[in-house]
Amino acid sequence: MGPYPAVRYNSSDGTMSVAIVTHLGQAFCFDDLEGPIKGVWRNPSEGCDAVDALRMKKATVRMKDRYDAAWLKQEFDLKN
Repeated sequence: MGPYPAVRYNSSDGTMSVAIVTHLGQAFCFDDLEGPIKGVWRNPSEGCDAVDALRMKKATVRMKDRYDAAWLKQEFDLKN
Protein backbone atom coordinates (compact mmCIF):
# COMPACT_ATOMS: atom_id res chain seq x y z
CA MET A 1 0.00 0.00 0.00
CA GLY A 2 2.97 2.28 0.03
CA PRO A 3 2.56 5.58 1.86
CA TYR A 4 -1.16 5.06 2.54
CA PRO A 5 -1.92 3.49 5.94
CA ALA A 6 -5.53 2.67 5.06
CA VAL A 7 -7.93 2.15 2.19
CA ARG A 8 -11.63 2.70 2.80
CA TYR A 9 -14.46 0.98 0.96
CA ASN A 10 -17.99 2.39 1.10
CA SER A 11 -20.88 0.44 -0.36
CA SER A 12 -22.84 2.17 -3.11
CA ASP A 13 -25.96 2.38 -0.91
CA GLY A 14 -24.00 3.82 2.02
CA THR A 15 -24.92 1.09 4.49
CA MET A 16 -21.43 -0.34 4.92
CA SER A 17 -17.95 1.05 5.31
CA VAL A 18 -14.75 -0.96 5.72
CA ALA A 19 -11.24 0.36 6.29
CA ILE A 20 -8.29 -1.92 5.54
CA VAL A 21 -5.41 -0.72 7.69
CA THR A 22 -1.75 -1.65 7.19
CA HIS A 23 -0.28 0.31 10.10
CA LEU A 24 -1.66 2.33 12.99
CA GLY A 25 1.03 4.88 13.73
CA GLN A 26 2.72 5.39 17.09
CA ALA A 27 -0.16 5.67 19.55
CA PHE A 28 -1.57 2.17 18.95
CA CYS A 29 -0.40 -1.19 17.65
CA PHE A 30 -2.43 -4.15 16.42
CA ASP A 31 -1.96 -5.90 19.79
CA ASP A 32 -3.96 -3.05 21.39
CA LEU A 33 -7.10 -3.97 19.45
CA GLU A 34 -9.73 -5.83 21.43
CA GLY A 35 -12.16 -6.41 18.56
CA PRO A 36 -13.12 -9.87 17.36
CA ILE A 37 -11.14 -12.06 15.00
CA LYS A 38 -13.32 -12.81 11.98
CA GLY A 39 -12.90 -14.98 8.93
CA VAL A 40 -12.38 -12.90 5.82
CA TRP A 41 -12.18 -14.87 2.61
CA ARG A 42 -11.44 -17.96 4.77
CA ASN A 43 -8.52 -16.23 6.48
CA PRO A 44 -8.63 -15.16 10.14
CA SER A 45 -8.42 -11.38 10.34
CA GLU A 46 -8.24 -9.14 13.37
CA GLY A 47 -11.09 -6.72 13.60
CA CYS A 48 -11.53 -3.31 15.07
CA ASP A 49 -14.94 -2.75 16.58
CA ALA A 50 -16.56 0.61 17.31
CA VAL A 51 -15.06 0.72 20.83
CA ASP A 52 -11.52 0.23 19.46
CA ALA A 53 -12.12 2.83 16.76
CA LEU A 54 -13.36 5.34 19.33
CA ARG A 55 -10.30 4.73 21.55
CA MET A 56 -8.02 5.39 18.59
CA LYS A 57 -9.92 8.41 17.28
CA LYS A 58 -10.01 10.08 20.72
CA ALA A 59 -6.24 9.78 21.05
CA THR A 60 -5.44 11.90 17.99
CA VAL A 61 -5.40 15.63 17.33
CA ARG A 62 -6.79 15.81 13.78
CA MET A 63 -10.17 17.56 13.51
CA LYS A 64 -11.41 14.77 11.20
CA ASP A 65 -10.69 12.22 13.95
CA ARG A 66 -12.58 14.29 16.51
CA TYR A 67 -15.55 14.38 14.14
CA ASP A 68 -15.28 10.61 13.61
CA ALA A 69 -15.13 10.04 17.39
CA ALA A 70 -18.28 12.09 17.94
CA TRP A 71 -20.04 10.17 15.15
CA LEU A 72 -18.98 6.79 16.61
CA LYS A 73 -20.25 7.78 20.07
CA GLN A 74 -23.63 8.80 18.67
CA GLU A 75 -24.04 6.01 16.09
CA PHE A 76 -23.14 3.17 18.47
CA ASP A 77 -24.37 4.81 21.71
CA LEU A 78 -20.89 4.62 23.23
CA LYS A 79 -19.71 6.25 26.43
CA ASN A 80 -16.26 7.74 26.92
